[in-house]
Amino acid sequence: MKKRVMGFLLVCLLAFGLAGCGADKPEVVVDQFLTAVKEGDYEKAGEYVVSEDGSKPFNFDELNEDMKGLDTDEFLKALRSKYDFKSPEEVSSEGDTAKVKANITSVDFADAFTATMEDVFAEAMTMAESGETDSADAEAELEKMMWETLNEKLSADDAKTATRDITFNLEKNKDGEYKILADENFEEAMIANIDTLEEELGE
Repeated sequence: MKKRVMGFLLVCLLAFGLAGCGADKPEVVVDQFLTAVKEGDYEKAGEYVVSEDGSKPFNFDELNEDMKGLDTDEFLKALRSKYDFKSPEEVSSEGDTAKVKANITSVDFADAFTATMEDVFAEAMTMAESGETDSADAEAELEKMMWETLNEKLSADDAKTATRDITFNLEKNKDGEYKILADENFEEAMIANIDTLEEELGE
C-alpha cells in the first residue's frame, strides 16, 4: 500500500514539475527575442511577440506601416545596426502577466529622421527654384529620396545611438507560454526615440 501511495505521489510531483518547466521564464523570452533581433533573425524574433491585445502573432512589417514606400527589409536591417542589450531582468509578475526590463542601445531613429528631413527639404527647395516640384514625378522622386536617405542614415557608421531602459509587457498565451506584447514599449525597443519624434511632429 505504501509503495502505491509513494508511486502515486512521485507521478504527481513529476507531472507538476514538468508543467512548471515547460515554459520559458519571462526574462528568458525577452533575452531570446533581443538576441534574435541583434542577429537580424526577425522570423525567429516574431515568434516571441503578439499583437498588443494578444490576439494574433506580430508581423514586423507593421513597424513601418505608416511609412508607405519604405523598403521593409532595408529598414529592419538598418534598425539592427549597432543593436545591443544587457541581460533582461524580471521586475514583476502577477497572474498571467509579467514585466521585464532591459537596457537597449540602438540607432537613434528620431535623430536619423530629422537629418533626413533636412536633406529632403533642401532638395525640395532646389527643385522649387528650378520649377520641378509641380509634377507627380517630382513628388515621387522626393518620397523615394526620403526613404533611401533614412535607411542610409540609420545604417551609417557614424549614426547616433540611443541607450534606454525598456520595460516589456508579457502575457501568457493559451499554451502557458509568455509572449511580448507589441505595445508602445515594444515599439520604442525597436525604434529608438520614436515617442519623442511623434511628440515633436504633434502626432
